[in-house]
Amino acid sequence: MNSSRIRKITLIYLVLLVLCGIGYAKYDSYGLDGDAVAFMDIADALRAHDFAHVVNGYWNPAYAAMLAAGQAISHPSRWNELQTFYWVNFWIYLGCLAACVYFVRSLVLVRERYATDASAPLRSRQARSCSSRLPSCSPASSANYTSALCAPIRCS
Repeated sequence: MNSSRIRKITLIYLVLLVLCGIGYAKYDSYGLDGDAVAFMDIADALRAHDFAHVVNGYWNPAYAAMLAAGQAISHPSRWNELQTFYWVNFWIYLGCLAACVYFVRSLVLVRERYATDASAPLRSRQARSCSSRLPSCSPASSANYTSALCAPIRCS
C-alpha cells in the first residue's frame, strides 16, 4: 500500500470518528452518572470561586476547569447546561484525536529515520551494537548457548 492511499484511508477514518463524536454529543445526551454530577458541581463551584470545594483528594480539578470554561464561553441556562457539557466533552475528544494522530505520525517519522529495514523492529543504537556481539543461537551450539545467556554483555 502506498503512502497516498494510507493518507486517504486515515483521513476517511478521522472524518468518521469526528462524525461519530458529533452524533454522540448531539443525540446521546441522556446518559448521566454520579461522576458527571460531581464534576458539574465542581465546575459550578469553580465558577463561583468556591475553591474549598474545588480542590480535594478525589476529583480531578482539570476536567472540572474545562467544564467551567465551557460554561463561561457559552453561558448556558439550567435547561441546556447538560448539552454544553456534552459539547465540551466533544472538544476534549477532538483534542485526544489530534494527540493520537500526532503521536502515530511521530512514531512513523522516527521509524523512517532510524530503521534501515522496514521489517526489522526498531532498536536503539546501543542495542544494535550489542546484538552484533551476541553468540549465535543455533541448535548445534546449544551448550554454548546456555552459558552465553548467563554471561554478562558489556557494550561501550
